[in-house]
Amino acid sequence: MVPNQTNFPITDVYVPFLGVIFNQIVNFWWLWLFLILFWTFKEIWVYRMRKIFEEDWIDWVHGGVLYEIRLPREIKKTPKAMEQVLLNLYTLKNSADDIIEIYWDGEVTLWWSLEIASLGGELHFYIRSPEKHKSMTQACFYGQYPEIELVEVPDYLHDLPEHTSEIYQQDYNFFGSEFILSKPDYWPIRTYAEFPTAPEEEETLDPISSLIEAFSKIDRKEKVYLQILIRPAVNEHLEHWVHAGEHRAQELKESGKIEETYAGKDGVPVKVSRSRPLSTYEQQELELLENKISKPAFETIIRYIYLSPNAIYSTNFPRRGLRGALNQYSSNDSNSFKSNSKVETRTKLIDFPHIFLERREEARRQRLLYEFHERKMPEESFMGKVLNIKLWNFNWASKEIILNVEELATIFHPPTKMVLTSPSIKLLPSKKMGAPAGLPVFADE
Repeated sequence: MVPNQTNFPITDVYVPFLGVIFNQIVNFWWLWLFLILFWTFKEIWVYRMRKIFEEDWIDWVHGGVLYEIRLPREIKKTPKAMEQVLLNLYTLKNSADDIIEIYWDGEVTLWWSLEIASLGGELHFYIRSPEKHKSMTQACFYGQYPEIELVEVPDYLHDLPEHTSEIYQQDYNFFGSEFILSKPDYWPIRTYAEFPTAPEEEETLDPISSLIEAFSKIDRKEKVYLQILIRPAVNEHLEHWVHAGEHRAQELKESGKIEETYAGKDGVPVKVSRSRPLSTYEQQELELLENKISKPAFETIIRYIYLSPNAIYSTNFPRRGLRGALNQYSSNDSNSFKSNSKVETRTKLIDFPHIFLERREEARRQRLLYEFHERKMPEESFMGKVLNIKLWNFNWASKEIILNVEELATIFHPPTKMVLTSPSIKLLPSKKMGAPAGLPVFADE
C-alpha cells in the first residue's frame, strides 16, 4: 500500500525564495549603486587617461609625422622586403601591462597608418608614424629599401573637408566604407607567395598591380583615399586570435580520426580509434591556418573615401571597382574582403531600425570623415564607445580585423619594377645612393 503523499505546489517553494532575494537586493541598494558608480567612474577614468596618452603620442592632426614614400624608377625587391619592414615595426609594440600603465599612464598600443591616395589618377604612397617612432620608422624602411625616399610632408588630408556640408557646398559628393573579412580572421587571405609567375619575365606578378590600376583610372577631378591602420596585436587580443586559430586547426586534425566498434571477448563491444589521412583540401586548410597564426599580426582597419563632383559622381567605382581590386587576394580556400555595411555611407530600408534613412546616412558620412581625418582606431572600452555616441550614429559598427605581416605586405608595399612603368606613379628623377649615414634611431637622438 502506497503511503499518502502531500503535493506542494512549486509556487510554495520558489515564491518565498525569490521574495527573500528581492528583499536583500532592496535592502542593500546602496551597495549595488556604489558598485555601478565605481565601475562607471573607473571606465571613464581609464578612457580619459587613454585620451591624454593618445594626445601626447598619437595626435595625428597636431602631432605625429607623415612621410611620403617617393619611389625610384626601379625596385627589384618583392613584397617579402615589406614583410620584413612590418616585422621590424611590430617589435616597437607597447602595451599596458600593469596597474600604473593602465590606470595612471593610460597607455594604449601605438599604431601606424599606411596610405595610398589617388589625386585625379596620380598615385601617392604615405606612411603616418607616431612622433615617438618616426626615426625608427625611417630606419625600418631604409634597411630594406635604400633606394626610396621618405620625405616628411604636410598632411594631404587638409584638402579633404572635415564636414559634409563643406563638400556639398563645393558641388561634390563622396562615398566611403571600411573593409572587413568574410570569414573569421584566423583564415588568411591570398598572399604574394601564392601569386603566379609571369612566364615571359620569369618573375612573380605584383599583387598590388590591380589596386594601382583601379586607382589610376579615375577622372582628374576625382580623388580616392585608402587608409590602412595597423596596431600590433598584443595581450588578450593576440591570445584570443591565436587560440581561435589553434582550436580550428585541432578540429581539422581530429576530423581525420575514425572510431569503430568491434565485438570483443565474451561479446563485450570494444571501441578502436584509427586515423585516416587528411584530404588534400583539409591539409591545405591546415597549412594556411598554421601559417597565418605563426606570424606576428596587426589589428587592422581598412577604410576608404571616394570624392567626386556631382556631375560625374558614381558609386560604381568604390562599391565594385575598389572591392574587386582587393578581392584578388581571395580564393575558394582562403578569406576575402567585403564592405562593412553598417559603416558604409548609405543606408537601406532593410537595415534596423528601418527609419530616418537620410539622417542616419548623413551621420555615417560625418562619422567616417571624422575618423578618416583622425586616423582613428575604434574605441576599445564599452564606456569609450558610449561617450562617443552621436545622434543617429552609435559608433558600434567599426571593427578591426587581424592580418599578419605577410598579408599586410601583400596589400601595401612599394611596387616592383613590373608596376613602376605606370604613368600614374610619380617617380624620383634619379637613382638614390642609399640611406644617409648616422640616421637617428630613437626620437631623442
